[in-house]
Amino acid sequence: MPPPAVPAGQPPLQIVPQPPPSEGGPFGRIVAFFAIVAVAALWLQHHLGFEFEKLGVIAIATAIWGVMGKVADWLGEKSAMGRFIDAWFKTPLRAVLRAMTRPAPLYGTAIVVGALMATVSSVTVRSSAPGERAAVSLASLDSRGTARADTLTRDKAAVRFLPILTSPFGRIYEVDADGYVASQVTVYPLVSRQVVLGRDLAAAPSVLFRPFGEGVVALEDSANFQVSRLRDGRWERLADYQAGGVASSFLIGARKPISDAAMVVWALEAAANGAPEMARSKLLVTWRAPKSIQIQTELHPRDCLLAEIRLHGNLKERAVVPLSNDPLIDVLMQPVTTDSTKVPTC
Repeated sequence: MPPPAVPAGQPPLQIVPQPPPSEGGPFGRIVAFFAIVAVAALWLQHHLGFEFEKLGVIAIATAIWGVMGKVADWLGEKSAMGRFIDAWFKTPLRAVLRAMTRPAPLYGTAIVVGALMATVSSVTVRSSAPGERAAVSLASLDSRGTARADTLTRDKAAVRFLPILTSPFGRIYEVDADGYVASQVTVYPLVSRQVVLGRDLAAAPSVLFRPFGEGVVALEDSANFQVSRLRDGRWERLADYQAGGVASSFLIGARKPISDAAMVVWALEAAANGAPEMARSKLLVTWRAPKSIQIQTELHPRDCLLAEIRLHGNLKERAVVPLSNDPLIDVLMQPVTTDSTKVPTC
């Protein structure tokens, strides 16, 4: 039966095929997945200190793989090589890519990466002095966990603490190092916290105690040199050194260089305190070679130190000094002219 005729003046009916489904959705998710991977890789590179120019192993492996392909071509085994690549690389990679570009895995990956970037960071500690050796520790102030420790050496110019838990608003940690005053730093996510010893952590002060006339004589007679620190209204003994018949000055803390200008000041100081010329030369030689006194703690600015020279229990010289931010605090000890039982304070 023929189809009915189209009425006059009416255009013929046309059947328009459905347009093919848009491929923009999967392609957009693939782009989003690779963007997430790129951002995560850059974030890891920043915190791990990894540099793309150090990809020597990967470059060598790629070169060897290329040589294997050329050898397969020469030997006429391209098909075997192709099957190997398809079975061990292309097919698994294609399956992983298809799985990760589905909406649920894609959104899950984005959420996990975002949560890590918002709660995990790192702290990098380096020294402003090349080749310095120092034990470094990092501890959270709001946690009772054990402090994490590492050591700077001549071959290890920086130490990196990773992972460090934080929050979008930051978390406070305390950084400590041998020879430096401990400091508190706030660690934020996304970017690593950089700490430089000598810039962010001030060097712990060192104190040089120089005995004068009676003190030098007492030390040559095997007197004791004692150092105490005032803490919470009580004097805490830091060191008790038996001179053994040798007079010297005494250094508490890290050794610092003594300049020629300091020697000139010392000579003027000895003359101002009434030392004759022969005694001045002896004092300068005694002061120039200090004896390092080891203590079990670090000195801090605003500490109050008391140094005494005692011979058979009798006080010969004393010095009381409040510590400042100066790297080397030079103190001349003086004979006691007042009641020796009354201890002065800072």
